[in-house]
Amino acid sequence: MSSLTSRAARHLFHRCVILTLSMIVVPCAQAGQDIPSITVVTEDNLSGTLKSEPGALKSEPTPLGSETAALINPAAEIVCITVRRAGYACHIDVMPWARALKLAQSTPNVIIAPIARSPDREAFFVWGGVELIVRHGIFGLKGHNLPPIKTVDDLKRLRIGTIRGDFRDSYLRSLGLADGDPGLQPSNDVETLLKKLEAGRIDGITINDSTAPMLCKRIPLYCEFVQIYPLSNLKTEIYFAFDKETDSEIIERIMHAWRSVTSDGTYAHEFEGFPGMVRY
Repeated sequence: MSSLTSRAARHLFHRCVILTLSMIVVPCAQAGQDIPSITVVTEDNLSGTLKSEPGALKSEPTPLGSETAALINPAAEIVCITVRRAGYACHIDVMPWARALKLAQSTPNVIIAPIARSPDREAFFVWGGVELIVRHGIFGLKGHNLPPIKTVDDLKRLRIGTIRGDFRDSYLRSLGLADGDPGLQPSNDVETLLKKLEAGRIDGITINDSTAPMLCKRIPLYCEFVQIYPLSNLKTEIYFAFDKETDSEIIERIMHAWRSVTSDGTYAHEFEGFPGMVRY
């Protein structure tokens, strides 16, 4: 058996174990009652999401690396695995970031993942577990021949693409940057930013240190990413978070399942090879 086939077999076996555990837990936890359904909302972000068919979303775990997967997003997947282990139904909705934030602040039984925990967001959610710890920067493409960028004043001469409502956008504004040309040029999704970057309409985009290698795996052009300027003060813990109106018993059960997921190797399996992986 080839190493690739062997690896695929291991992935499939691991997923089967997870599904088996879920089937055991659900009847015990919810016998005689309707099983609450939890929605995990996640960003339409090329660095972590793979869609093979427009509009298609995966509601059951699919082995990582499968070309037939409608959605591969470990940060959302691991939450659904946890939710099912807690005894609840779970599905993933992919949407623009601003919409995901709004939904996760207004709808019970909604979890947003992944999300950076920051002081300005602290009061808006019930925070779950840490999924990743990442560093951030402004990245551009080789060959764009930008002058050296050493200070915040230098940054003000660039056209910087950000995600609207993202904490990195807020951070750059706190440094005195504003919308303009040059200046900040927010968009609703990463795909739009990448198209602008490739066309030379912006000089760089704000991403974390795990995004560039993930994009490289998807699109060879983005193996040419170079860091223009490190956002050294931004070392971020990436969480999943609950809408505040979600029942406390549901949250407690899911967090109990999270402790199981992070202690039995499931988390490590899902995030194998990711920069920023937490060593639980």
